[in-house]
This record gives sequence, C-alpha cells and structure tokens, in this order.
Amino acid sequence: MDDQEAMVCYGCVDDDHLQQLIRSEGRSTGCFYCGKKRKAISIGRLSDLVAEVMYAFFESAPYGERGDELTFHVAEILGCGDSCAPLVGDVCGELVSCSQWQIMQGDEPRFDEFGLYSRLQFWPVETERKWRDFKSGIMHKSRFFNQSGKEFLEWLFGSIDSFRRGSTSDLNEDGVVRTIKADGNVELFRARECSLAEAQEIARNPDDQLGAPPKEKARAGRMNPEGVPVFYGAFERKTCVAELRPPVGGFVISGQFKLTRDLRVLDFKRLEDAYEHAPLSLFDPEYRLKMERRKFLTTFHGKIKNPVLPKHEHEYLTTQVIAEYLSTQHTPRIDGVIFESAQNSGGLNIVLFAHVVSMDSAGQVLRPPHDLNRPTRGIEYVPMTLVLHKIKAVEFDRDDHPYTGAPSHLFGEYYRSEDDWDW
Repeated sequence: MDDQEAMVCYGCVDDDHLQQLIRSEGRSTGCFYCGKKRKAISIGRLSDLVAEVMYAFFESAPYGERGDELTFHVAEILGCGDSCAPLVGDVCGELVSCSQWQIMQGDEPRFDEFGLYSRLQFWPVETERKWRDFKSGIMHKSRFFNQSGKEFLEWLFGSIDSFRRGSTSDLNEDGVVRTIKADGNVELFRARECSLAEAQEIARNPDDQLGAPPKEKARAGRMNPEGVPVFYGAFERKTCVAELRPPVGGFVISGQFKLTRDLRVLDFKRLEDAYEHAPLSLFDPEYRLKMERRKFLTTFHGKIKNPVLPKHEHEYLTTQVIAEYLSTQHTPRIDGVIFESAQNSGGLNIVLFAHVVSMDSAGQVLRPPHDLNRPTRGIEYVPMTLVLHKIKAVEFDRDDHPYTGAPSHLFGEYYRSEDDWDW
C-alpha cells in the first residue's frame, strides 16, 4: 500500500498514548479510513510503532502452548473493535510483507502471517528493587522525613482505590479498598492473654481493658510503633486467640466488638487476585514499570501477613511505615487493613488505625446524636460477649521435605537473579 495515500488519523485508534503520539508527530490531512481531516501518520509509520510493541512485549507462542493470530494482537494494541478491521488488516499486511528490494537484500518479513503469538511473561524486577531500597532506607537510614520512602509508597498505592478483584462496577463488592458498614452486622473480635486476676479486671471494664490500649501502654506491633494505639482484631474469635500464640495452660480472654461508623479498609487478601481497571497502553514509555507495579501488588499480601520470628521484631518497621502512610498520607485516608492470619488457616485479621480507635483524635471520630459534645471511638465492645479460654493444646501445620544438606530450593523461598526470570 502506498504510504502517501494511506494515512491514519488519531480518531481511528482508541489507545490514549497512541492518539497523543499521532497528534504530536502527524500532519493535518484526510484520513484514508474515516475520511476526516485530522492529524494523521502513514500506515507504514503506524506499522513500525506496532512492530516495536510486538518486539518488546510479545513472542511466538512456544510449541504446544496457546497463542493468538497476529490480527488479534494488533487489534488489541490499537484498541480497535470490529469497526476498524480494514485498518488492522492493513497494519498486519505491512508487518508480514517485504518489498521486492528488501527480498533482494535477503530480508524476511518481520512477522509470520500464519504464526501464533503470546504476551511475554515477566517478573517485577524493577519494582522488587524499589521495594528492597525502601525497606533498607527506613530500617538503616531514616524512617521519619524519608522523602524517597514516601515517594515510593505514593507510587505503589497511588491508584489502589481503582483495584478490583472482579469485573463488576460495585467497588464495595469487589474493590480492594472496601467500606465496612457500621450497620452491616459485622462481628469483630479481640483477645488478650491474661491471668485469672487480670480477667476479672478486664470484665469490670471490657471496652477500655480489651479494646485498643491507650497510647501510654501501646507496644510496638506489626502495624504500629510504640505509643501509637491500634485495634488488632479478627473476624473470628478462634483467629484472634490463635494470633496471640498463647502457651499451653495459659488463659486468654476475648470479646466481640462492633463499628460505630462506616470504615474504609484496604483488603490485602483481595489484592492477591485483583487488577487495576484503568487500561494500560503498550505505547506508554512507562508501560513495563506500571505493569510490574500491578504484578508486585498481587504479591504484597504475602509480604504483609508473614509472621515475624522472635528476636526479629525490627522487621515490623516496614509494615509500620506502610500503615502510617495509609492512615495519615493516603487520600482519601484508609481506616484499617485486612490480611490473612498466619496462625489460623483461612482466618482473617483486621487492624484499625489510631484515628479510629483513639479518644485523643476527637476531631476525627464520630459524635453520637445523643451527646454532640462527647467523642467516641469508631469501634465499641458488645456487652455480655466475653469468653475466657484456657489453652489446652496448640496445633501446628508444617511442610516436610527430605533433606540431605545439599543446596536446594526448599519451601519455594529462594532468590532468583534477573537472568533466571522469563521475559
């Protein structure tokens, strides 16, 4: 096809980045495909752009594995539907053909007309590097006023509100950031290790004694530094007891709590199989990094929920900083997080941040209708729900592998160098 005659305008493609590229480098002329006079580039130039994308992010489908025809991928790259079949056909024609002069020079078509192609699989190498730099920076350099750490978290969580695990438009049904309704009859539980004498003291004032501790008594934990009160709870009583890892023969007391206002929480469990609904353009120079970010976020639940071993509590610093960012810097603010229990398979933990549970943040908490001057917490104890548990036995689950002392990749936990990854 004669490139001088075949011009394609920005209106004939749906990809935002490609439209902008055509606007910036095209010239105003009649479009061969829609007939309108707009900024346009030649079909040859468009084919070269598509070829660059194909080389960067696609490969010939390995033998025996599923792939799709070139026309399918070209239509997807251009953001085209059935209405632009002629354009897709012309681009594919350019990709699979050679001029007579090129043939004489020994050239071959860039792509196989009858070949099948699939997307390259790659790992989030650059994002993992950013994550390691972030952890190192806050653990060994500066936690507070760490601008690079803040910038990383802004980049990582910037569009988290648009992530969904399904295709519905109901963000609360499928959204990674979900709203838990105060009137939704959600049962939350919290537990404390105690002696029998302490259990009696808790029973006299369970709302204060079993709820989030005051800032003077708040010890450092997974989601808070020392002196910052948070509510560590679970959706099941069994889970909140197990999370304490109590000794056999000891006592634990637990109680049920309810919300006094709606809360926005980030559900890390949902994040495992969620995706960002905002489309990514293959023509975006930052496409790869943005795709790496999406892939990295699907693995983030594992980084959050893994238990920290005794004498390694300093590793909580990473999750403490993340919680601080979500509760104080992210817009709109996150009230808490949900993650899977490491102690009770299938159980879910919930952590509610300081501005939800602390009486000191009076400007941020609900003032009940019956007393507009008295602040209250965003969560409160449900009367007559205390249960005292005597620990009789502890269950363990494990992975067993034959071991000879030879180097091996046990338990799926090993570092893969960049050269090991598939692209």
